[in-house]
Order: sequence, then structure tokens, then C-alpha cells
Amino acid sequence: MVYSLIKTRDDSMEATFDKVGRDERARIESQRLNRGDSTKTLSGLAISGGGIRSASFALGVLQALARFNVVRRLDYLSTVSGGGYIGSCWTWFNYLYAAGSLGDRTDSYFFPFGTPGQGARTSEGRFPNRILSWLRQHGDYLVPGHGINWPSSLAVVLRNVVLTLSVFVSLMVAAYVAIATLDARFGGLIKTGLAATALASGVVLLLGILFGPVSFFLHAGSEVAYRSRLAFQRWMGRFAVAAIVLFVVALPPLFMLGLEHAIAGASITVSGLIGGCFHFFRQQRGMGGLSVVALISSLLVLFGLLTVAWYLASTWPELWPILLGYALVMGWFVDLNQFGLDRMYRDRLMEAFLPNPDAVLAGRWAAATMATGARLGDMCGADDQGPYHLINTNLILADDDDRQFRARGGDNFVLSPLYCGGDATGWVSTKEMGELTLATSMATSGAAINPAAGPDSTGLTRNPLISCLMFLLGFRLGVYLPNPAKGGPIVPNLFNPGVFQGLLGYLYRRTSRFLALSDGGHFENTGAYELIRRRVDTIIVSEAGEDQQYTFVDIADLIEKVRVDFGVSIRFLPEYDLGFLMPGSSDAPKYLTDRYDLAQRGFAVAEIEYPVQGGESASTGTIIFIKATLVDNLSGDLYGYKDAFPSFPNETTADQFFDESKVEAYRELGYQLTSGMLADKEFKRWWGMES
Repeated sequence: MVYSLIKTRDDSMEATFDKVGRDERARIESQRLNRGDSTKTLSGLAISGGGIRSASFALGVLQALARFNVVRRLDYLSTVSGGGYIGSCWTWFNYLYAAGSLGDRTDSYFFPFGTPGQGARTSEGRFPNRILSWLRQHGDYLVPGHGINWPSSLAVVLRNVVLTLSVFVSLMVAAYVAIATLDARFGGLIKTGLAATALASGVVLLLGILFGPVSFFLHAGSEVAYRSRLAFQRWMGRFAVAAIVLFVVALPPLFMLGLEHAIAGASITVSGLIGGCFHFFRQQRGMGGLSVVALISSLLVLFGLLTVAWYLASTWPELWPILLGYALVMGWFVDLNQFGLDRMYRDRLMEAFLPNPDAVLAGRWAAATMATGARLGDMCGADDQGPYHLINTNLILADDDDRQFRARGGDNFVLSPLYCGGDATGWVSTKEMGELTLATSMATSGAAINPAAGPDSTGLTRNPLISCLMFLLGFRLGVYLPNPAKGGPIVPNLFNPGVFQGLLGYLYRRTSRFLALSDGGHFENTGAYELIRRRVDTIIVSEAGEDQQYTFVDIADLIEKVRVDFGVSIRFLPEYDLGFLMPGSSDAPKYLTDRYDLAQRGFAVAEIEYPVQGGESASTGTIIFIKATLVDNLSGDLYGYKDAFPSFPNETTADQFFDESKVEAYRELGYQLTSGMLADKEFKRWWGMES
């Protein structure tokens, strides 16, 4: 299990948001003392979604804020999706520093990401610069090497597809046999000389598939379970390669034996998969369209599976008790949170951004054994230096009875060290969420691929038919969180919530036993939403969402949501408006502006108007957006990178395989844009630092 569930509901664990705010402020006051900050007003940093691109850009933003002594004045850190990679990394090393795991606490203030002014080869004695070097080398976190590579990843996908489909196809077969006694036989396969080859390929795959579920029955947060997953991913890649070779050898006799029904079903299924993959990659390349192709492909796959089930039922009806027993056992006992792409995604993120200190010092990938069981509730403690971390996810509510939640597709659901929850569910102590870890929270916030979920309730993945197919094929990164209001030691499995939520798209509600969480960017992608709820006085936003046309859709979405939900107005200052972030707005020489699409500046500033609320009077605040854009007077390597990659700094979020040059380009851009902002004559006024 990913979470240790409560058996009975403890109503004393519930909290109003007023209590959430008071307890957070008390924690923040302790952290201010630890870092020597006497500021009275609240300040916060939000880091937007955008995958490894956003994380790399925000790394530079953080370094500039540290250089100008601003980062130590931050009370809150609010992250979404890719912003959570670097934000969780910061929280993790602050936790290790507070716990003494990085050596003696000799510095008055610890900043883990080093300084860009020191080279990797000239400052290896400083641990923060070791972390910086580590991050530069791990932008391709999904394929770290050392036995965890492309075949391993493909093998995990294959395992998910085989296990999920085998359970539901087995149920289909049993259903067909129950409807009518079908005793047609089709011979020939066992009689062929090459049947042994086909059987061998099946045995090899079966060995790999059966090896994986061993970890399902182990304690989820334990090091043994984690190492078991690593071993599976290594060996399953080898099993997959062997099985593919054997299957290719056995393929010719399959077509010679007249397996009309099976081949028809398989051909239809494969045709649908090819069409679906074709549509997916077109979308990732920004080509869009072809929604009809995706729908037809989904229908073909589902119809093909039914055809295969019909053939099996009519050919070997005597197998139905075995298949039904297999489906019931595997469908009930396999934990959906342990079994799925989200586990692999979570582990790879954890190894890259929550590494063991020894791995960082050695500069070599290793299992992140310290982080795999590190609970979110233990982060950002009273002995920590802060900031207090809010990790934003989206609670999928596509079937909720509240029209607003249903239309939006969900609601913001915060995971934090003290409390978890949101408007839709209320708030409960994080202790009630059991063994929810920082690693799982980080990965859930970045779970962009999910059935019934999409950015701001849009996209084909909201379609019930496509969502059904995604679930059947295991294309899901989110987690199912046990609803604290329900209680009961039940794990999320292929039947509950698999059948109702996964297959039928039903019961995505606040009152369901399991709450489905996905990428926080599916609700709001800047990360500033929860900071505005908390009426933070000064907010800095590192905004690196993909925005090729500079429509500022994420900023516009934030402005609309906080006005509707909190009655808060955000108005940009005329001299620091969004228009100055637009490519072509620079007053640099025309040949430079035209060639590099230069903007006037890399940040925009707005005033926040907080209304009277509860016992608080009306007030104003400041929000500063640092936007990934190109301006004049950047270092030459950034313009060179632009020449090589014209979509910079808005390369597709689908690219999660950054090498050192990509990480460094976005990091340096964030650093230089933020440094330029901090040098602006108005910054001290915005930050409340007037002399």
C-alpha cells in the first residue's frame, strides 16, 4: 500500500481553514527564528508547472534570489507539477540539514543549490555546489542508466498493459461463457513445430510479469519494496527483449494456422493502438486536431479486446473458472498505487531530486533509500529554516454533484506537512493521511497523464471512451488517496475504484471512498492560487509554463480563479504590464529584436487587492511574475542556444530528457532574468525594503 489507512474516522483530525492558517503561521514563525528573519509581512515563492523545463528555470531563479539575500525571507513555497521537482529538492535538503544528515549545522543559513559563479571543477569541496552539479546531470531523470533504461521503462509499460488487460479480458471470457456454452475448438497451434517457441516467449514474459507483483505485498514505504521495484525494472527489460526475439521467431506459424478470430481481434486492437499513438505524438508535436482519429482508435481497441475474449471463450470454455479466479485475486489484491506508471515516475523523480547525500558526493546515480520512506509530515519542521512547502495537486471531480467542480474537472488539493485538503473536501491533519511521503506528493503534483483529467478541464483525456482505454492500458500517473471521511483498511484495486472510476468514469466525487489526484496544473498552473488564499503580502512567481504564442493563459487563469473563488483582484502596473514580456517589445536594435524575439524585460508586476474577509480588513499586496522570455544583454550562450533550438525558451513539456546544455540554458536564463529584476530600482518598494 502507498498509504496506511485509518480504520475509523477521527473527527478531531478535521480542521477549518482558519486553523490551518494559524498552525502554518506558528510553524513559519519558528522557521523565521531559525534563519534569522525578523520580517513581519508574509512572503512566498510560487513555481509553475512545466516539467523539467520549469524546474531548471526555477533553479536559476532561486540562485539569484539567494545571491541578493531574498530567498531567506520567503515564508511559503508553493509548487505545481514540474515546479515541485526543484521545490521538493529544496525541501528535502533543508530537511536533511535540519536533521544533521549533511554534517554539523555550521552555517547561519543553508542554501542547497550553490552559486553559479563557482565552477563544478573548482568548488567540489562545497556540498551545495555538488548538488548543483548533480542537478545539471540529471535532467534526463526518466532514464538514469545503471540498468534503469529504455527497455526497463518499456517493460514497466508492458507489465501494466498485460496485467490490467489480463484481468479484464479474463472477466470478459467468464462472462461470455456464462451467457452461452461455447464449445467450439480450434486446433493446430500445439501441433506445430514452432509452437514451443511461441510458448517460450509467453513463459519468459510470464516470469517477468510474475516477478513484478512481489513488491505489491510488501510495505510500500520500506526500502525492501523500493529495491524490489528497481530489481523488477532492471530484469523486466531483459525479459522483454528476449520475449520480443522469441515472438518474432514464432510469428510466421501463427498466421499459417488459421487463427481467424484471434488474429482479427488482435489486428483490430493493434490498429487502434497505432491510431491512438499516432494521434498522441501529433499532439505532443503541437499538431493538434484528429480528435475523431483518437475516438475511432479507442473504439477499435475496445472492440478488438472483446473479439479476443469471444474467441478465447468459444475455444477454451473450460478455462473460465481458472480465468475468473485469476481475475478476482489479481483484481482485488493488486494495489493500483503500487502497480502503474506512477510508481516508476515517482521513483525516477525521487532518485534525481531527493537523492542520498552519498550519491551526490560520489556524483553517481544510486537508489534513493533515504527518501523512499520519508514522510511529508516530517518535512518543514519547527527546527527547519523553511520555507513552508505547499504541494498542489488536482482532485478529479468529473462526476461530482457540484456544478462548478464538475465543470472545472476538479479542485485544488494541497499536500503539506501539517494539513492536506481543499475547498471540496475540507482539511485534515497530514498525520491522518498515514505514510504519505514527500516523493509521492512530488510525483502526484506532476501526474500529467490521467484518465478523466486535463488542463483546466480540457483535452481528449476528459472523454469517457478515451479515459476508459487509458485505464485499461495503464496510462495513468496519478494516485488514489483514501478519503479520510470514509475510513476502512481497503486498498485501491482494479475493482474499486478501477471499475467505477477507471472504466466507467463514474464516482469521481468528493464523497467517494477513493479520491483521484492528478497534476496540480490541471487546476491552476502558476502555483500562486494557494498563496493568494493565504493573503500573502508579496508573491514571486517563477512562470515557465509552455507558452509559445505568449498568450499568458496560465496567468489569466489564475486571475479569473482568484476573483471567482476569493473575491481578489489582480491589476498589473502600467509600467510593468504583461505587454513588456512579449517578444518584439524590446527597444534593442531591430536586427537583434527580430532575430531573437526579444522582450523589454523578463518580469511583470501587479497589485493584489484583498477584500474584507472574516476578521481581516481589506489590504493590498504585490505579485511579481518572472516569465521565461528572452531580453537584451543576456550572455551569448543563451542566444546561441536560441539559434540551435528556435522554440527556446518554450520547448515542449513533452521533452523530459534534458541534457546538461538544456538544463544550463534554462537555469542561466532564470538566473539572469531574476538578477535583472532584483536590480530594478522599484524592487525594494515591492518587497517592503525601503530604507
